[in-house]
Amino acid sequence: MTCQLAARRSSAVAVLVGLVLGGCGSSPTSAVATARPYPASVEHGKISVGGLAHTYRLFTPHKLESQNPTAMVVLLHGCGSGGDEFAAITHFDEQAAAAGIVAVYPDGLANFGPGFNHCWNEFLDPTMADDFTFLSQLIDQLTMELPIDKNRIFVAGLQSGGHMAYTLACAIPERIAAIASISGGMPLDERKASMRCSDNKLAKPVSVMEMHGTADSFIPYEGGGGLNAPPTLDVVKYWATVDGCTGDPSVNQNGITKTTLWKRCSGTSLVRLDTVMGGHNKWFGSTLDPVPGEPKASAAVWDFFNGMH
Repeated sequence: MTCQLAARRSSAVAVLVGLVLGGCGSSPTSAVATARPYPASVEHGKISVGGLAHTYRLFTPHKLESQNPTAMVVLLHGCGSGGDEFAAITHFDEQAAAAGIVAVYPDGLANFGPGFNHCWNEFLDPTMADDFTFLSQLIDQLTMELPIDKNRIFVAGLQSGGHMAYTLACAIPERIAAIASISGGMPLDERKASMRCSDNKLAKPVSVMEMHGTADSFIPYEGGGGLNAPPTLDVVKYWATVDGCTGDPSVNQNGITKTTLWKRCSGTSLVRLDTVMGGHNKWFGSTLDPVPGEPKASAAVWDFFNGMH
């Protein structure tokens, strides 16, 4: 494995925490030095896997202390996007800066045909780019280079990135404390799912959060659509089974968001579904295709992760 950083951190420069784009179709802009309340650095790196160069964007807070390891969130973009653009859409850098955590935005290379490139190889298809090995090695590399708490490594993904987050939870549960899927999902047909949760058992429970809109036309909340997706509630109930949850979940309503939470699960794990009434297929709280009153996914995701012990 090789890992070359394209740009090294400089203590004399404070890099723009949040990139701003006009829309999902815009090209990522380069980071610009500016004064921010939480000075931090952004750099880009590369890992070679199977002869392919896999790239990533790394955000680190201004102060990291070896004696006080911090959490890391791996953020996985949706199809047709990339790490820089995903950082701009989610504004998760600002969340990370305020919390003093590391955020890394890898770039997916899987190609499923016209309109579905720069996705994630969530089915672990050996004929496609080995995103699983890339992400595993990325976690290894960063935990060696930076003071990362290995018990507080989290993954959050949008759409295809959400499915990849589920795949990682199944494949390497000992490495992942919790995942969050936004407008994502996973197949429950074991013939299609080359994930490693087929025995409904994990080496270690992984907390799971899904945030999904009821007006999602790409991955319909009630299931179906072009991908013949299972109902979102079925996916979350599947994880409640995998995590050994017992009893009925609690249900709370906050504006247009209904939160269904399973608390009595194996270890300290939780399983949570945030149903956004009228919500679309998107990262909620961004400027892309919003509905009035929708939650801010970045804040909700970090709140969920930060509650893990």
